[in-house]
This record gives sequence, C-alpha cells and structure tokens, in this order.
Amino acid sequence: MKKIKEKKNLVTTNIEETWFDDEKMFFLGPWCKDFKNEGKISKIDHFFHKHHWQNNNEKLSKDLIYIKDLTNRLIYYLKNDLKINQNLKLKEEFWKISTEYWLMSFITIAYDKWETLKSFLNKDEQYVTKIVDYNKNDLIPSGLENYYRLRHSDIFHHYMFSEILKYFKDKKNYSIEILKVNHNYFDQINQEHFSKFNLFLHKIKINLISFFNIFYRFLYVNNKYCIFDRYQNNLENLKLNLSLNQFPVLYLYRDLGKRKNFTRESGKLFTKDFEYKNDFESFLNSFLSQNIPFSFVEELKNYIAKIEKSYLPKNPNTIFVTNIVTNTFLSIYCGLKKSKSSKILFAQHGGSYGQHLMVPQEYFERKVSDKFLTWGWDCTYKKVYRFSYVKRYSDKVINYQNNNKLLLINRVQKKYITDIDPYSSSIDKSEYFLGHKNFLNTLDENLKKKVVIRYKAADYMRQKIYDKKNFPNLKIDEGETDIYELFKTSRVVVSQALQTTYLESLSLNIPTIVFTNHKSELFRDDFLPYLKILKDNNIFFNDPIDAANHLNKNWIDIDNWWKDRKTQEIVSDFSDRYIFRNKKKLQDLKNILLQK
Repeated sequence: MKKIKEKKNLVTTNIEETWFDDEKMFFLGPWCKDFKNEGKISKIDHFFHKHHWQNNNEKLSKDLIYIKDLTNRLIYYLKNDLKINQNLKLKEEFWKISTEYWLMSFITIAYDKWETLKSFLNKDEQYVTKIVDYNKNDLIPSGLENYYRLRHSDIFHHYMFSEILKYFKDKKNYSIEILKVNHNYFDQINQEHFSKFNLFLHKIKINLISFFNIFYRFLYVNNKYCIFDRYQNNLENLKLNLSLNQFPVLYLYRDLGKRKNFTRESGKLFTKDFEYKNDFESFLNSFLSQNIPFSFVEELKNYIAKIEKSYLPKNPNTIFVTNIVTNTFLSIYCGLKKSKSSKILFAQHGGSYGQHLMVPQEYFERKVSDKFLTWGWDCTYKKVYRFSYVKRYSDKVINYQNNNKLLLINRVQKKYITDIDPYSSSIDKSEYFLGHKNFLNTLDENLKKKVVIRYKAADYMRQKIYDKKNFPNLKIDEGETDIYELFKTSRVVVSQALQTTYLESLSLNIPTIVFTNHKSELFRDDFLPYLKILKDNNIFFNDPIDAANHLNKNWIDIDNWWKDRKTQEIVSDFSDRYIFRNKKKLQDLKNILLQK
C-alpha cells in the first residue's frame, strides 16, 4: 500500500495570518522574513526555498530578454485590442510612454512568482496554503502613483502568488489545498502617508496656483518647449524659458500616495485573447485584464479630458522631463503629445544609470525618448547625449577636514522583486547585512561613535530594528534631512551601494568609500575599468572589513590618502564622466532643445 505523503505547509509572504501554528513551514523566499519576525521564525521548524535568480546571472539575463520581448508584444496588444482604444484610437507611441514601465514591472513580478512556484512545486507532493480573503478589485492600482507603492506591499505580492497558485491547482493539476483567512490589508492599499495638515497645505497651494493661472496661463499655453524639471530651481527655470522666448509652465505636482477607489465591472477588457506562446502567457492572458490600472481603462477618458482642459501647452515641439513613471497625469500627457509628433527629451535622474547593466527606468527612458541626456557618461546607444548632473547643487567647498562625523549611507533593501535591476540576483539580503555588520564591528570603537547612519524613508526590511539591536549607540538620520546638510558635517562618506549619493559626495571632493558585493551585480563593460581604478585607489571595496580597516588607518590624517595627487586626479576624472557639473548647463540645454 502506497504511503500517503504529509502535506507541505506553503507560505508565500510574511503575512503572519497565513502561517501555520506549531508545524513545519515551507517559505517561498527570503521576503517572508524581516527583522521584526526573524526571532519568531528561528523558534519554529522551517525551510526557505532558494530563489531562482539567486547567484544565477545567466538565467537572470536570459529572463530579462524574454520579459522585454513579452512587454513589446503586450504593448501592441493594448494598442490594437483593448476595447477602450477601439474608440479612442490612441497610437502605439501613447501606450509605450504611458504604460510600458508599469507593464514591464508588472510582468516581471508575475513572472518571478511563476518561476518561484515552478521551481518549488512538485506534482508528486501535496501542499496546503492559506490565502487571504481579498477582493480583487482592491488590488487594482488606481494609477501609477498607487502602483509604485502597492508593488512594495505584502498583500500585493501575496495576491500575485495566490492567483498563480489557483492556476497551478485548477489548470495544471497540482495538489494544493487552499484555506481562506482574514487579514486587514486596507492600510497597505490606501497608503495615506501624509498628515491631514500636509494635505491641507497642499490644497491651499493648488487653489492659489489655480487662481494665479486664471491670468498667467495665457503666457505659456502656446509654449513650443514644455519644461518639467523638478530639479531646477525657480530662477534657473525662469532663465531657461526666457532664453527660449517663453514663460515657464506653472505646474504643481505632488504624489500624495492616496488611492482612489473605483470598481471594475467586467474582466473582459479586450476584443480577443492574447496570442500566448507558453503556459505563463496563457495565465497572463486573463490575469492582465484584472490588473491594468484604472487610469488606463475606466478613468482614461477623464484623464484625457482633464489634459485638454488644462493650461499645459497644447502643441509643444519638445517636452523636457526627468521622471514620469510615477506620475499618471504627466505620463498620459506625454503619451498624447508624442502621438501628435512632439519630441520627448529625458534627463537622467538616478546614479546607477551608465554603470549597472540592468536599470529598468533608464532602459524605458532611453527607449521612448527622442533624446536622452546623461550626467556625463556617453555610449554607443543612439539618442544618448553627454550633458550634466541635473539636480540642484552648491559649488561651495566643504571643509571636511574640520568635521568629525562618519556618514554611512544605507542601500534601500527591497523585500520583493519589483523589477529586474542590479540587485535581482541577490534577493537574499543576508550577505548585505553581514557586510553591514562586519564593517561596523571592524571600526575602531572611537570611530564607531562618530557614525551617523542615513536611512531612506522606505525601510522595507525594517533595518532600523536590526541596527538598534546590534548597534544601540549609533546616531540615526531617518532620511528626512537634506543630504547636502549631512555632507557639510561629514569628514568621510561611506556608501553601501554604487548609487547617487556616492557620486554626489565624490563630486564635492569629500573623502568617499563604497563597499558592495561586486560579484552579485552586473555592470556595463565600459564601467568596469573605472570601477577597477576606484578599487586600486581605496575608494571602492569588495570587502567591508578592508574598507573599515582603511578608515581606521587613515581617519586622523585623512588627506594623506585623499589629497594624494593620483587620488585627486582619479576623483576628478571619474566625476567628470559620471556626475559632470556643467557650468554651461542651461545654455547647452537650450541648444539641445533648439536642435531639429
């Protein structure tokens, strides 16, 4: 007689209502654990499944090619077969600019979940899992702003896993018992992260600008060049526009992160099925209709009407913008104008651009723009122009020698895969936190007292709990202080990622150290020689212990290392390529805008 196997208790996320009491649990990945619940997990019998991209850059690269191809095919599907577009007849350029970044992110999340389950499930095994009793309508993003935050929430990823599990059970005949549980997820989807007072102030600003626009709008509604640059100060914006014989566009935008509630009455949004090529695409064929943001279906006509009634330029020759992927209104505006032959000019706004091999936002912006302006690097890609660091900055020299603080910049640790990015093959964060701990433990005790840890506002892994437990005496910056103000009081800046802040401190000629796990990240071939130069001159380290020892040795006489002639030449050359502070930035931007 064949022995009946015991069912495996499958857990998809760290929503604890879906866990099993006093039984062995099979966690689908490291995202099920954070620093709040790690103590609880350590006391129970458990197993963590290895992620399919963990330390497997070959599979990651192959899957990225597939996801890009699938995104292109689905953009074409949206344009030709989405029912609402049968009347609107919006061109492919519109769908690319307004939806492609969201679509590629959504496909990546779904495909990651699919591959995770495919690599774990076995038809010879039996499983039981707990699924939250959610309303699918609650998990449809109201717009890009809502999606950007929703995609970091536990309930969204639990929902994605759950729908794929149902498909595996019903369509692929896996033995999966599903138990429904209750969980209050409304705080995660409503995302009301601004106080009532801040919302009140924002409404006052909107009303004042609306009143002023009654008179001012006629001065810019026919602008040939529509400039949305949130990094320029008002004086720079005024100078640039006046040099183009026009007045600045008055446009106030703030992502309030507040979800708008709509209802999707029908799941049949397309005139026909998607021509799928495999099981995953067959699943996506129906799942896509359940998840397209309301802003691109039920609310699309309203957005178009608002844009037509707005005071934004009606027929600009060129639109200059730095970021639209979290701005529904601006994405739709740019899509509409691009469809009517306006040129789109994007400028880099993140430090990983030009260095890492996989930066999804850079890929999107280069693809859909007519010209793409970098912070200084150039390459063989068409449409890419060496330009300037675009953010506001001061030329004032920082006298770091008189400062006594060591600023440690943490990297934001995403709990879940939301894009294929430089860190997708290191979703298990244990190595990152071990490096963080080893660096701090290796510092001399006197030097450790000088450390200020800088967090980002988003603390998905609850790292503050980890640091307060292991290093209770360290000073903490919550991420609200202007980074330049922190630079002004720092003797050395240490970054745990090759991202914006290390470039900014280098460009200010503040002693800077970076340590990160080089092996788990994919870099561009043309960046690797520059990275080697930084490593050879003790600016970049693979080993956090080596970085800490270098600081211990050089802290008192920091200029013996930093002011060395060779080091200064390297810092200058590197900054010129990756964070070029162009003194003629406005004049050069004007010339680029005027080019045919």
